[in-house]
Amino acid sequence: MDELFRAKPRHLVGASLLLSLLAGCEGTGSKVKDPVVPPPPRRISMEESSKAPVQDDATELAAAADSESGEVRPASSSDGTGDSGVARIASPHPRGEVAAVVNGQPIFYDDVLVPATPQLKQAKAQLSPTEYKRFRRMVAEKFIEQYIEQELLLQALRRKLKPEQFDGLQASLNKQVDEDLKKQMKSLGVSSIGELEVELRKSELSVEVMRHKIRSQKMAEQFLASKAMPRDGFDRPDLLAHYREHLEDYKVEARVRWQQIDLENSKHGGPQATEKLARDLVRQLRSGADFDALAREHSNGPTAKTGGIRDWTTEGSLAYAEVDTALFEMPIGSISEPFPIKESFWIVKVLDRDDAHYKQFEEMQDAIKEDLRRKQFSKSVKELLAELRQNAVIWMFPEDKQQ
Repeated sequence: MDELFRAKPRHLVGASLLLSLLAGCEGTGSKVKDPVVPPPPRRISMEESSKAPVQDDATELAAAADSESGEVRPASSSDGTGDSGVARIASPHPRGEVAAVVNGQPIFYDDVLVPATPQLKQAKAQLSPTEYKRFRRMVAEKFIEQYIEQELLLQALRRKLKPEQFDGLQASLNKQVDEDLKKQMKSLGVSSIGELEVELRKSELSVEVMRHKIRSQKMAEQFLASKAMPRDGFDRPDLLAHYREHLEDYKVEARVRWQQIDLENSKHGGPQATEKLARDLVRQLRSGADFDALAREHSNGPTAKTGGIRDWTTEGSLAYAEVDTALFEMPIGSISEPFPIKESFWIVKVLDRDDAHYKQFEEMQDAIKEDLRRKQFSKSVKELLAELRQNAVIWMFPEDKQQ
């Protein structure tokens, strides 16, 4: 397989890797309608964060991308408009190629490409430097939007908090970060941080890179929770009005549970002989014979081994209208006449049935409230991000200017 893969033309190798990445990371890195899936984590209060010990590894990074060279240089101003006053959490790789600049703060390729590290490592070994750079750019375009949004949220959070509150919030998230690392350890089959480091190094990652990535994401989520999560409203009158306006959403279709004996003509001597057998079986069943036993003995259908028992079937879902109608009209426990179905005869018995109905409001009000809160949260998130973008200076892929 490796030989076949290496034999592909280089442009096909790049395409295959990109398709693999898109299939394997669907929904994890591309821009989506709702950048944070509600409900967000429990908010940590400012009182909690101010009491937490200060985390030293969250040194500020006040930097901007040089417009010509793309190198990272220290930012000089601190007026709260994107320089040191809103510096993002320091990257584990404080220098490197810049993928985007948000209000003067760089987002590095090394950070953006973390979700695609295995694919990039494979591509680097198989593509020329020029082809690899093109491939890396395509991958970065897939993930860059979520990092821009995260950077905007982190800058807004920093503007909102005092420095000691910001540092305390980071420290208070350490337990959650550790829990996520434990899940990573479990998925990789390792039992210690040291072993995790060894495994991550195989993909040119590290525990510190993962800590930074997880912490940044959780801090952005915390800010969204503080700004966008609805706190009031959705009282009973609101919920009841929504229930009445969307009543059809709470409709439960009629359904039936039944048994079937399927007698194929070709296996019982032709149509006439099969119909005769079917009528004889109906007579036995109506005289008290066990449906389960006769189905196991005579039925040729897929449920014969389980006594012909069929699962719940909704009204109108069967391909054969005459059988569908009978199942919803026959008394429970009754046995049908034989139905000629294509090249066979069916005998059915109704075991149980639920009539069509609407779920009661009392049963649904909690779910309705949660749904309305989720939709309001999603709407607020979009509005917040739109506002932050409107007031931001965002420069994507500085290398384009050099071309």
